[in-house]
Amino acid sequence: MNQNLPQWQMLTGLTPEAEAKMSPEQRDEKIRILLADVERRAQLELDRAEKCPVGERTVYWDPVEAACQDLGISRVKLSVYSRRLRGMRAQELGDKLKAATVKQKLEAYIADDFKLWMQMLGEQYAVGNPMYIHDVERRLRRDFCEHFKFKQNRDAANRFAISMGFPNITRLRKACVLAFETTLDCIIHGIATDMVQKYMELKLKELIRASKPAAPARAEQKPATDEIPEVVDLDAPVEYVNVPHYTDEEIERMEKEEEARMLRHVA
Repeated sequence: MNQNLPQWQMLTGLTPEAEAKMSPEQRDEKIRILLADVERRAQLELDRAEKCPVGERTVYWDPVEAACQDLGISRVKLSVYSRRLRGMRAQELGDKLKAATVKQKLEAYIADDFKLWMQMLGEQYAVGNPMYIHDVERRLRRDFCEHFKFKQNRDAANRFAISMGFPNITRLRKACVLAFETTLDCIIHGIATDMVQKYMELKLKELIRASKPAAPARAEQKPATDEIPEVVDLDAPVEYVNVPHYTDEEIERMEKEEEARMLRHVA
């Protein structure tokens, strides 16, 4: 093979002469090799961009540009092959790779926006009774998701796209479809719904915890002392203190005196 050929033609063999002799299946296989190498090089550029100074990579920066320069292929030629196999232009190849981190950015963006939303409008979604928490959740989810639909304000939509790393909302929407095979609105709705559900689950736990009766206070225990209680020996003889001792004669005399007193009382 001619060593003066561009690197992409040496890699794939897609020269005008060889391509004219290829079957559609053979040409598609060569194009897959080309696109896989372009994506590999573009991903390396994306990884390297994370270490670049902040602000150096603008929203118009395209990682595919460096891959085209390395391989010696024009963006127009790359777009021709990519559109034939995948229906994407060279620019859309780069946007698809850039969209890989969109979900993480969206989660952070929506989380911050949800905190601000609840600070401003949280009183409208207060829950006093656990029985009504599902109604409040549906209303909050509906209102918060509607907040992101951008149907009436194109400037707000483009500012949002710029915060995600894309120059406009149209390219962001298309990149989400290419990367995730779903729309941007569906991704936002799913993230916002999960966020509202987790928030309401925490509120429900707080309501249940607040409705539980307080545990009865434990009886106060007397502090322990160092005194050792006296042990009573039940088998020990009983001691009588200051009990007078009488003789038999004195007892007999006392009985007679008591009997005489009783007789006088009866008479």
